[in-house]
Amino acid sequence: MFFASVAEAPARGPVRVFMPRQLGKDREGNFVTDRDGNLVRLDVGYQGRKAMQRADAFGVMQVQARKRVFTAGQIEAGYGYAALFERYANAGVRCSSLEVMPSGSGGGGEYIDALFDLGRRLRLIQSRIGGGLAKEIMRSKPGTDARRVITDRQQVDQVCLAGKTISQVLRYYGSINIEALFGRKAWVGLELSSKVDTTAIVIAIPVDGLIYLISFTFLPVDPKGFIQRAQMEKREYFAWRDDGWLEVHTGGSIDEAEIVNRLDWVRQKLDLQEFAYDPWGMKYLADELDKKRFPMVELRQGYASMSNPMKRFEEKIAQNKIRHGGNPVPAWQIGNVNRDEDAAENVKPNKKKSNGRINAAVAAIVGLQSFVANIELTQLP
Repeated sequence: MFFASVAEAPARGPVRVFMPRQLGKDREGNFVTDRDGNLVRLDVGYQGRKAMQRADAFGVMQVQARKRVFTAGQIEAGYGYAALFERYANAGVRCSSLEVMPSGSGGGGEYIDALFDLGRRLRLIQSRIGGGLAKEIMRSKPGTDARRVITDRQQVDQVCLAGKTISQVLRYYGSINIEALFGRKAWVGLELSSKVDTTAIVIAIPVDGLIYLISFTFLPVDPKGFIQRAQMEKREYFAWRDDGWLEVHTGGSIDEAEIVNRLDWVRQKLDLQEFAYDPWGMKYLADELDKKRFPMVELRQGYASMSNPMKRFEEKIAQNKIRHGGNPVPAWQIGNVNRDEDAAENVKPNKKKSNGRINAAVAAIVGLQSFVANIELTQLP
């Protein structure tokens, strides 16, 4: 059906305007070709007008990208998956395509067989989609469940079944567009380890009352020890390494030169305000960064320096003001934190009592400390 006489209106959502065409035929019904032997296509819009069709998610993404981003086969597979899902979901609804099938003397046996077949085909497609992490879209909605991530299956379902574009999926799950944050004011915290703990760089970027956390986490291992360590400590290390969330430094210790390179990148892309760090074990890095004139601030991890930023950090998590872009490593480590409290109700993280690695969480708190002392988080620029 064409909508040639209907004006475009924003309430209808995205539309595709096109000229309906059909192959030309002569009086005998034969297809007409041009001098080069190509079939002739004729404009057949009503009274010469173009038609309008509501664009689906695939069409919108094609337009946004200004180029072909999906093959015809991929789009057809998406439509097929949606149609199969709808048929299975509606099985048993009166006058559905399954219900009206003749059951014969089997008392509904053919209907049940058809239903099982639909379910089998649907599960086969879903198994091929898989449940891996869709890294491309920075997967998560922080503040509700810190461990929630967007899987490949969720991403495909949102596009094919819910009709969302990738941009809409990003907004739905609260992901971070890192490039959109380039040039903004940023505070950086570093939690450095040597041979056992993870090392973490966390960048805190305040935007409109929210705090965006960009995290880089590094794991020092012996070349032969990664598999054993992952099996004993955290099996997700395999997936996090492969997906780029966890950077493994072989040789048994952290490559501090690589940490310097990453911090150089941070300063190039963002308006770095301060770089906060615990001076313990930082002599080489501190000297290198001082030579490069980084705006460095020492922050020892005692009650006096950690209590206020940690309380504010917990407060902002409770208020759903933290955005970590679905990075599962800081999400896991934030959930591991166990804190100490003194008689004056000052608090600080306790690594020994915590349920696992917490370096990324500590780096986030350290990064926040640089501006917590002077800026109320509810009035961030």
